[in-house]
Amino acid sequence: MTASSPDTFTHATGHHAFRDGKYYCYTKTSVTVMAGWPRLLAWKRSARQPQWQMLRPDCGKPSLQDPQACAGACALSGTMERSAHCRRGDGDCLLAHDPWRHWSAQIPSDVREAVAAYGSRHWHLLSMAARCGKPAVDLMHANPALAWALASSWVFRGNPVRDPMRSVRRLLAPGKTQRDILAWLDFPATDSARRQLRKLPARCVTVNSLLALRDALRDPPALKRLTHLPVLNPGVIRVVADPGLRAVASHALLLDIAVEGNCPLSGASPDRNEENYASSAMTLQDCLRMLAALGEPAGQLRGLRSRAALVAFHDDLVARMHREPGATPRAPLLLPPPPLTDTATIQGLCTEDELRVEGIVMQHCVGSYGPLVASGEVAVYRVLAPERATLAIARAGNGWRIRELKCAGNVEATPETWRATQAWLRSPTSM
Repeated sequence: MTASSPDTFTHATGHHAFRDGKYYCYTKTSVTVMAGWPRLLAWKRSARQPQWQMLRPDCGKPSLQDPQACAGACALSGTMERSAHCRRGDGDCLLAHDPWRHWSAQIPSDVREAVAAYGSRHWHLLSMAARCGKPAVDLMHANPALAWALASSWVFRGNPVRDPMRSVRRLLAPGKTQRDILAWLDFPATDSARRQLRKLPARCVTVNSLLALRDALRDPPALKRLTHLPVLNPGVIRVVADPGLRAVASHALLLDIAVEGNCPLSGASPDRNEENYASSAMTLQDCLRMLAALGEPAGQLRGLRSRAALVAFHDDLVARMHREPGATPRAPLLLPPPPLTDTATIQGLCTEDELRVEGIVMQHCVGSYGPLVASGEVAVYRVLAPERATLAIARAGNGWRIRELKCAGNVEATPETWRATQAWLRSPTSM
């Protein structure tokens, strides 16, 4: 791989290109090159790191659509050269010359279909299929979550191996079972554990959901709750894996989170479902904090039988917290200073009284976040523009990530507000 190889067609093909079996992705400061099937290797270089570095790119789902010829007017259809007709973007020329379709078309259709069912780590799964063949694809169909974990084995093993794919090929060889794979990944090597992983659909699998599920499988009371659920998703796993939440969650509530969790509740953002945002777990945590602040028993949560009932109970507690601000049976907590620098439109909240006032003004439960903020794991900010909102950030390794971003009454913030807040979070001036 030479440092000059991709630059000869940057301007001819725009931000993406396909040539000589490779996919190229350009930004203002970097270029990523992905060799096609079955080689499946990737390199990146940037202004900061001019030498080529190998990586596992976040490539996204392979296209299931093969490239097709343009509708007659383009004599060069199927090549990376574009006629004047194509440059105008007429007809279906853009699809005919789509580099991602051309790169994906090199992959066998059964592999593409199996990998496209997942929500993340598609490169890892493609690499496993390229190096391990049909047994890897068969496992994706038989136990999607187990296949996903196997493709990212270093995440789950306490002692990662130097050549993981060689070990994967051995585990997929005839005579080996899914229980052998579970044991190698430090999961309980039992039929019960295997059955629980099979309940987690491919689209729902994430690192956090599998790590939480592994913890639950090691905990007999948690495992007992899981065995009575027909399907799993990240939301219900998070509740069951947490002893405090599990103790106050009825079976009917868990069933509603698991079975109906792919459908957001009325008024919620479409992407705020239990498959990609554990909203019920967070709502239960909020309820526990507010009940503690009001000096009331947590056991009353066990009577809730649906997500809708949980949200209604939560909203009633919020209203009570605002009506009874003096109910907190303890002295105010000393909160650490906000970790990121304020701006004119994003301002840190430094005391429990400021949190309480923000909760009253915005009609949500941030007033109960004192213990969370005092722990140093969460910080809360007042957002004034592009719209009025409340931001909670949580520790993520050595940095911070957005935990919640809500407008008044727990209404989801607009995409514009999310973009502005994420830009602030990434800005060096906020550090």
